[in-house]
Amino acid sequence: GTNKNEQQQQQCPMIQLIILGTDPSKDRKWENRIRKEFPPEMILHFGWCQDRKEYAQWLQKAHIVVSTAKHETFGISIVESVFSGALPLLPNRLSYPELFPPETFEQDHLYSNTRKDGVDKLLQMIDMIVQNDNDDTGAYEAAKTRAKTAVSTFRWANMSSIYDKFFASLAEGDSITDAGSVVASTIKKQQQSVRPVLAEADTSVTVTSSQECQSEIATTTEAIVISNADDDRVALFRPKSLRNYNEYNRQVKELKEKQGIEVALHGGRRTTVRMLEAISLGAKIKPISFLTTQELADNLFMNDSSSKQKKEHQMVMIPKESPLYVTKEKKLLDEIRGQKLNTGDAVLCMIQFPIASKLQELIQNPPILMFDNVRNAENLGSILRTAFCLGIKSIVASSTAWAALKDSRAARCSMGTMYYHRFYQTHNLKETIGEIQKQSGIAVYGVEIGDNAVPVTPHGPNNNWAAVMGNEDTGLNPEIAKACDKIVFVPQAHGDSLNVGHAAAITMFELGREGPKIEHDGKAACT
Repeated sequence: GTNKNEQQQQQCPMIQLIILGTDPSKDRKWENRIRKEFPPEMILHFGWCQDRKEYAQWLQKAHIVVSTAKHETFGISIVESVFSGALPLLPNRLSYPELFPPETFEQDHLYSNTRKDGVDKLLQMIDMIVQNDNDDTGAYEAAKTRAKTAVSTFRWANMSSIYDKFFASLAEGDSITDAGSVVASTIKKQQQSVRPVLAEADTSVTVTSSQECQSEIATTTEAIVISNADDDRVALFRPKSLRNYNEYNRQVKELKEKQGIEVALHGGRRTTVRMLEAISLGAKIKPISFLTTQELADNLFMNDSSSKQKKEHQMVMIPKESPLYVTKEKKLLDEIRGQKLNTGDAVLCMIQFPIASKLQELIQNPPILMFDNVRNAENLGSILRTAFCLGIKSIVASSTAWAALKDSRAARCSMGTMYYHRFYQTHNLKETIGEIQKQSGIAVYGVEIGDNAVPVTPHGPNNNWAAVMGNEDTGLNPEIAKACDKIVFVPQAHGDSLNVGHAAAITMFELGREGPKIEHDGKAACT
């Protein structure tokens, strides 16, 4: 009854509920009951989310995700919650035992049909979280890792090869049943490495903060203090004039030979924040290591208790496998770099970027912006910032433009928005344009002043278009211009020509003016 619920609430620490979705009953009896039995301060959110970003933010806040489902086909919301850092509490039925094998998770995460079993396990989890500050066993982090490992089995990076085997079996004449058994067996083997952890702890689990990780690359990491400017761990961050070339070349060679990585130095507070958000959203970026001051690390990265009080939009997570190096004093960081850095912007990172996508990915996500021999990194960065704001995130670059994209100045001039783009490198832009036209029917507009050029006008009600920008001095290559469906220009009252960045901005806006409505999705809105 209500009195019993009130007694249990008084005995428990402050617990807050996040209830996603709506009450399916006609009279909303469940919502009314929840709002009646729980005070408003206990309900952080009740209802639908406006978009996927808001949905992800609520998942990231949760420590426990509970299901009482009587029907379930897979459990994608549970998988997403656990992948974001929540511990699961689920009925031992439906699809849940397949997601979380009972031999591993039944004791602490799967409850029987009796309500008491579920309540007991929920209270046990809550008690574990409350005991966090007094628990130095790391049991909670281990528990999250185990649960997350279980659902990580279903990431596309893992499942793609399994599906390849499935379809290969069908192509060889195997029945769907036989091919499916191979899939089930493979998944089972991957899950067998997951073992129970909650029961191993004497007390229970620990918790770091309400802002949990969203993916395996968005997680906390411990800072490594650098006390000497000659420390080899930061050899990659030194400028040419201060570089120990033997050590620098050794590290660069090792990264390239062992991991196929070609590193580049990027940096700046805003660009780093946006880069990490882009990674959490699936961008193709490989971070190697980070270097900043202890003060900035405390403000930006959730790696100590003081960060718990920071504003939510300031909190960003760095990949656990990427070392975070810090200096106690900014003076030492300046010594490593051989220059005086801006105090509030002194965040550096070694990354591999850009990483090429498949052309098909871009074709499926028009509009497309193409660069023919654009050489200036600042121009590219400025154009990409405008493109991102206009909803254009598919980029094709010639070899020359690709080299400019690798220049960190492009990222800085884009204010970090270029990290959200997908890129394709072409060694023959004419052939690539032909492939795009052949596969998709996308209309390709070359931007150039010439006899056959017409003033740029809106493409129409859809996004099936691409724009090609030429070199800052020589414009479009004549062969590239011939490959385009139409050559357009921005009408001018005076002067020779617009800067390529200005011409690109006006052209992109005008081509898309009658297309789908542009609405801000909340990405890259850091301050």
